[in-house]
Amino acid sequence: MLTNVNILPVVVAALLHMIIGSLWYSQRFFGKPWMKLMGIKCDTEEDMAVLKKESKGMGKMYALAFVGSLLMAYTLSSLISLTRMRTIVEIMELAFWCWLGFVAVTTFANKLFTKKPLKLWAIDYGYPLVSLILMAILFTFWR
Repeated sequence: MLTNVNILPVVVAALLHMIIGSLWYSQRFFGKPWMKLMGIKCDTEEDMAVLKKESKGMGKMYALAFVGSLLMAYTLSSLISLTRMRTIVEIMELAFWCWLGFVAVTTFANKLFTKKPLKLWAIDYGYPLVSLILMAILFTFWR
């Protein structure tokens, strides 16, 4: 799907996705409930020390996550270009329908079969919804 895509906004959108993720899973927002729902202990200093020790090699994971973010941003930008959408409402709707039709449907089926709590699903997959909407806004104003 090679379309007329401006690469600089795609890179910025991918960085935006990573920033949103770091905020989304921070202690200030959804980090604590997410850890609790995942069964990760973070109540004591000892728990936190164990988590810190287990976080070795995170650089490689973040690099791979960034590649995924680039792909997501590039795909959304390409779809906007292919559909010739121009208004912020149209582009935000496209982002929402991409999330609902591809992300929500497939991940919700997984949630049903793994019997994970709905709240955990909402935390994990609310993040790409917010990211796609914000990427859509970015792409509306920067082409």
